[in-house]
Amino acid sequence: MQHWRILGTLFMAWAVAQAVSFLLFFIWRPEGMAPLPPTTPLTVAALALSAVALVLYFLVGMRLRALDPRARVPAIALSALALLSIPLGTAIGVYGLWTMFKHRTVGAEA
Repeated sequence: MQHWRILGTLFMAWAVAQAVSFLLFFIWRPEGMAPLPPTTPLTVAALALSAVALVLYFLVGMRLRALDPRARVPAIALSALALLSIPLGTAIGVYGLWTMFKHRTVGAEA
């Protein structure tokens, strides 16, 4: 199904874009920018959860591109999570929820 593959591609691109932005934030520090805050257990936990989410987006995206019906429930959860990232994540989340609820099975046609 075409929509599942499109959503899989979007999930994978979202994961890569977020990973690149995290790396740029921690590696590239322009002059005049404040130094990184000290690491606290809360910031380490937030970074770890973000890393787990990025890996999940990529893996679920691969499963959606392979038309694996077991990827439906994780795709719904990740689409709901993406709604919180305004504006691009919201668009991906709305499209993901629409795709997963309209096309419940891989064989369903538009």
